[in-house]
Amino acid sequence: MSVVAPYPAPDPETGVVRAGEGLFLLPTLHQSVEFAVLVRRAFFALRPTAVAVELPQTIEEAFRKAVLRLPLLTVALWPDGDETVYLLVEPHEPMTEAARLALENGVPLHLVDRDDGSYPFRREALPDPYALTRIGAGPFVAAVLDAFPPSDDDADLLRERAMAVRLARLADAGERVLWVGGAAHVRGILRALGEPQAEPFGRVRREGVRIAALSPESSREVMSEIPYVPAAYEGRGRRVAPSLSTPGPTRSASSTDSCARRRSGIGRAGTKRSRVRPFGPSASSRATSPSSRTS
Repeated sequence: MSVVAPYPAPDPETGVVRAGEGLFLLPTLHQSVEFAVLVRRAFFALRPTAVAVELPQTIEEAFRKAVLRLPLLTVALWPDGDETVYLLVEPHEPMTEAARLALENGVPLHLVDRDDGSYPFRREALPDPYALTRIGAGPFVAAVLDAFPPSDDDADLLRERAMAVRLARLADAGERVLWVGGAAHVRGILRALGEPQAEPFGRVRREGVRIAALSPESSREVMSEIPYVPAAYEGRGRRVAPSLSTPGPTRSASSTDSCARRRSGIGRAGTKRSRVRPFGPSASSRATSPSSRTS
């Protein structure tokens, strides 16, 4: 008796999961230069007519400005209750690379996540993404997806349902959509796409969102990688063919700070590995990178 896989097999070369007619999901580990390279490979292979990322529309203007300032480093920040949330926009973050490719190639960019305003803090151990340069994108992504079944967390359910509705809307309009986000959300989005869809209520506007330049002195304290890695990617990685055979500097395996699948650096399975605590419930400020845990 054959066993039906719980998700469509990732493409061997790009790691992309086909979610339906005209809809492609690229599961990533946040803040990983290997997955930034994979984004380039997927973008040029699929030639999407729309790019979507796991960030909320409420910060779209600030995020676009930050991406357009690259390679200068920018922080998007906004108040949330008694705290201030910080999103560091780094060139080696896969979602940043997806947005950058969209803007450079005249492809519409959509931020499709739900703005929860609050995310739990989790730590998750994940394999070193450098391994995908040895075993291939398809097997690596499949192994990560196996480790992250659909979540039953209420916040994740709402986020994944919201993203599924917005992605389906784009695909139904005839777009060829490439979504880039944390791997931990992919199976939840696939589940939501197969259910009756209704967009959850959520915040549609956020006041006080702004951007600020990051000083060189601060960058080495808060970046998710040593500065050499994004510098090497910026200087060479974005100028060569989208191949993983020469991904750039290697790193040792590490755990990832997961903003509980959210977007603080990108949490849950797109795990944003942030050395600044992403969307964490700490003191008076929070650093968020695209969510963590592959979220």
